Amino acid sequence: MLATIIISLLVISVVALIIRKMLHDKRSGKSSCGCDCQSCHMCSCCSQPQDDKRHTA
Repeated sequence: MLATIIISLLVISVVALIIRKMLHDKRSGKSSCGCDCQSCHMCSCCSQPQDDKRHTA
């Protein structure tokens, strides 16, 4: 029983540290995927293109 509690606390700590790191990276403006956005099918959700000529009048 003690081993289960220790392992559970260890897993919870690791998950908490991962979430903390992800939140810190998000606040710092870092990308969470680590890949190039041109090959990502969700790139329009992550960031706006800097030079979008379609919306100029």
